[in-house]
Amino acid sequence: MLIFTNVGVFISPTLINYLSGLMGSQQPDMNMRVAAYGFGFLLLVAIFTLIYQKVVQGGKYFVRKG
Repeated sequence: MLIFTNVGVFISPTLINYLSGLMGSQQPDMNMRVAAYGFGFLLLVAIFTLIYQKVVQGGKYFVRKG
């Protein structure tokens, strides 16, 4: 787990700079926007996952009984 954390810490600035360059700017404000878009995307995935677990699967993994 620690190795993957270190790899993520090493790769994330490079990836954010690359994505900022694709959007047309290397300025720090664009880097923050790219990071915010990524966090927003992860938030939407988490919300839809929770809704799916609760509604479609009947809360099988969302609520523990017993």
